[in-house]
Amino acid sequence: MKLEYFFFALFGLLLAATGMLAMHYRGELMAERRINELTRQAPAVPAASLAAPAAPPTAAPAVDQAALDRAALQRQLEQAETEKNLLASRVEAMTAPEAGGAQASAGGAGADAAGAGAAAEPAGAGLSDSQRRIQEAPAIATVQQYLPDQGFAVIDAGSARGLKTGQVYAVRRGPYIIAKKVEVGETVEESQAVIGVNASALQPGESLKPGDEVIKWD
Repeated sequence: MKLEYFFFALFGLLLAATGMLAMHYRGELMAERRINELTRQAPAVPAASLAAPAAPPTAAPAVDQAALDRAALQRQLEQAETEKNLLASRVEAMTAPEAGGAQASAGGAGADAAGAGAAAEPAGAGLSDSQRRIQEAPAIATVQQYLPDQGFAVIDAGSARGLKTGQVYAVRRGPYIIAKKVEVGETVEESQAVIGVNASALQPGESLKPGDEVIKWD
């Protein structure tokens, strides 16, 4: 009987050891399976995060101030040259009749004969149609005083001759228009008035003088 008990006890110990080994092996399998699941579930690193860092922004090109200054100076020179050409054309047009008169007087026997020949010459000879119309236009008033700093002139006609604020006229000297679109100002008396004369109304290189005449001219 004692030997049977011994075999039963030994068999029980073997069963217990076998169960413990089976449980240990099963635990290792479960742990390995969990590690594999966690590995598959781990998020992939975005490819963008592995890209090379962005290059620093390039600096804006420096402004060539010298080139800008040269361009501005060139524009000023071109404008001055244009104004010079306009002034030269104006002077040439104004001196042309005087040159013709000088040539006519040179053909006389003396100063008195030249004066008599000039008086005998018909008015408006040698003038263009436009210049003749300017010269023949009736004078409305005469410039008495011109104040360029204030931009106006005083004329010797007013409300007695029908002048009113806002009327627009021109100013002539001989057969030439010196200023266009001069406007009667708010100061209009019976025998005097003020006309506004902007710099843009004057012909290049011209300025009003006492004795210049105010006329109607479109």
